[in-house]
Amino acid sequence: MAGIDEYRTPVGEVRWRVRWRQRQDGRVLRQSITFEKRRDADHFVRMLDVFGGDGSKASAAVAGANLAIKTVREVMLAYIEANHRAAESQLRKYRNQVRDHFDDTLGHTPIDRVDADAVQAWVARMRTKQVGKSNSRARGTPVHPVRAARPPVVDQARLLSPKTIRNLHGLLSASMEWAVQRGLRADNPCRGVSLPRVEEVGDEMCLLTHEEFDLLHDAMTPRYQLLLRTMVGTGLRWGEITALQVMDVQQSSEMVALRVNKAWKRDGEHQHYVGSTKTSRSRRTVSVGETLGRDLLTLAEGRAPDELLFVNARGSQIRHNTFWETNWIAAVQAAQNPLEPKANAARTGRANATGRRVAGNKGGRGNVKKLTKTPRIHDLRHTHASWMIAAGIDLMVLQRRLGHESVTTTIDRYSHLMPSQHIEAARVAELAARPAGSGRPASDSRSFGHEAG
Repeated sequence: MAGIDEYRTPVGEVRWRVRWRQRQDGRVLRQSITFEKRRDADHFVRMLDVFGGDGSKASAAVAGANLAIKTVREVMLAYIEANHRAAESQLRKYRNQVRDHFDDTLGHTPIDRVDADAVQAWVARMRTKQVGKSNSRARGTPVHPVRAARPPVVDQARLLSPKTIRNLHGLLSASMEWAVQRGLRADNPCRGVSLPRVEEVGDEMCLLTHEEFDLLHDAMTPRYQLLLRTMVGTGLRWGEITALQVMDVQQSSEMVALRVNKAWKRDGEHQHYVGSTKTSRSRRTVSVGETLGRDLLTLAEGRAPDELLFVNARGSQIRHNTFWETNWIAAVQAAQNPLEPKANAARTGRANATGRRVAGNKGGRGNVKKLTKTPRIHDLRHTHASWMIAAGIDLMVLQRRLGHESVTTTIDRYSHLMPSQHIEAARVAELAARPAGSGRPASDSRSFGHEAG
């Protein structure tokens, strides 16, 4: 067992001496080595453990580390490049995050000089940092009508969202763990740092009732009405639902389900391609209701198995930006500002998007129902979760349905919708489901590329 002694030289300089026993040629020899810096002594002791007490190898490891003291930026980039599980598009995203959010803050700090206070100060700075979209808008360019209709939190909306800050912290934390494993620092300063909750302003959800979704659905272009019903009926992410193929509609004797095992990605040339989902938990099978199941089977009938299930008018991928600008915005505005419909009488008694009956509008214009909220596309996923929670669905089931890495992610995202006893039950259930001897829950280990939502 190695020990470290601090002492002073005759001229008053502080030194650290490491003493240990080393086996050599069948004998046990007492060894010692002196360092000018405590961190080098600590590093040497850790390397002794790694190399089985071999002082020569431990000394070489310390010398190698000192030849290139790493900054936070260098460590984060090295960590990103060392990870081979993520797609190139995801690696590029992480590199950009280092450039945009660390280069001008912690980036140039030596890796061993960062402590928990420095990380907490970085979090505080991120909470007041303005993002580029609002600042980069050309002078005189009008704000989009749907964005303008959001609640009056204009200044807050320019800030990094709590979710983004948590994701950035996760990347920093994973990089620090990587540095610890390689002897570049003694601990991970990201542990125990206070982070903003995802429900805070700037990352707010817009949850729709069944009736509100009906208004949006009926205002949508008919081609995409089934897409909307599938989104709100499954909670799939945009990149997942638009990557579904005909073969992913699966029918059994009991139900219809969607197999989710891929999503749209971007390669190094910024071209879209269909790749695997982000994590193993994202690969899942999601059941659908009877009516939606029949409509999906009809949509898939007679088509090639490898065709995209949902396509645009040209028969190709539905791009998020194009759909938002040409269809989503128009549908939201139409639902918010309905004209007196001539077809109201024809709508009376018609089954609506969620399978309930529409009573019809009686009387004059003042009785025309309208949407008063301004949802984003991703809010259909949140709406699905809210409907499941309201129906009393078990949180572990909801976690798997949404493809969250851990039930803790589900709780963090939707705890404000849940009775407290359900939250506690889910936490206990997750602990019980973990194998004996396992470490922290997956959501607590800042794994590379983990993002909640």
